This record gives sequence, structure tokens and C-alpha cells, in this order.
Amino acid sequence: MATVLIIGASRGIGLETVKAALEAGHSVRALARSARRIPVGHPRLEKVAGDALEMATVKRALTGADVVTQSLGVSAGPEIILKSTRFFSIWNSLGHLGQ
Repeated sequence: MATVLIIGASRGIGLETVKAALEAGHSVRALARSARRIPVGHPRLEKVAGDALEMATVKRALTGADVVTQSLGVSAGPEIILKSTRFFSIWNSLGHLGQ
């Protein structure tokens, strides 16, 4: 089975993705600012506390991951339409690094 990195795993869709991936037999690395609050305990679950907007954190979390999903919440407002988010800039930078 795969190792799945789930970014934004502490609640909502991210938390449900954690549960579904574990149920499907995958190993899960759950990245969230408040990873200790993820209300799931499982031998194949690794909780990683960190900020998904920090490139170093994301790079560390990616190590050994076969699959990545992201379910970060975004604030509602005009800034989401008018400005690019730092998160997608980080992913773009990681892609240029060949990682």
C-alpha cells in the first residue's frame, strides 16, 4: 500500500481523507498546524505538526510519500480571488526544484 501525505488533515475533508486512507489500508502522514488535535489514533498514522505555507515543512513531509492530497481551508474574501496564495507558490517552487 501507499504512503499518503494529507495536508490540512485536522478537520473537515482532510480528516475524512485520513480516515478513508487508513480504512483502505494505506499508511498516512497527516500534516496540520494542530496535528496533535487530530482525533484519530492508528498504527499507520503519523501526525506531523507544521505550517503548510513553509517550504521546509512541506519538503520534510514529502519525504517517502507516494501520494499527496491537500485540503487546506481558505479564507473567504476578495483576497482569495485577487491574490495568489503562498501555498501554491510553494508547490510551484518545489516543482521547479525537481521534487
